[in-house]
Amino acid sequence: MIRKRSDWKWRKGWSIIRKGIMPKKRDSWKLKIQIAAVCLLLSMFTSLPVMASGAGAVTAKFNILQEIVATVVSSIGTIITLWGLFEFGNAMQTQEGGAQSQAMKRISGGLVMVIAPQLLLLFK
Repeated sequence: MIRKRSDWKWRKGWSIIRKGIMPKKRDSWKLKIQIAAVCLLLSMFTSLPVMASGAGAVTAKFNILQEIVATVVSSIGTIITLWGLFEFGNAMQTQEGGAQSQAMKRISGGLVMVIAPQLLLLFK
C-alpha cells in the first residue's frame, strides 16, 4: 500500500522535527561548528618533527619570489607614473584643479611603487 502525503499528519501540525527524528536546523549548525573547532584544535596541537639540514634551499626560492614580485611592482609603478604624466598634461589644458591634483596623486603613487622594491633591499 502506497501512502500519500495527505495520509500523514502534516496538516495537524505534526512534524518530524518535533518528534526528534531529525535535528533542528539550529542544532545542525552548532554541530558543524563544534566539529570544525575540534578539527582545528587537532590540527594545531599535533606536531611533526622536521628533519631539515639547511635553510638555503627554502630561502633561495623565497628570494626568487621576492625578486619577481619586486620587478612586477616596479613595472606597474612605471606604467602608473607614465599614465599620471599623460593625465597631468591633459589636465594642464583644462580649467579644473581637481584633475591636476588627481594626476599628481597618480604620479606620486607610481613613483612610490617604482621606489618600493629598492627600499626593501635597503632595509634588508
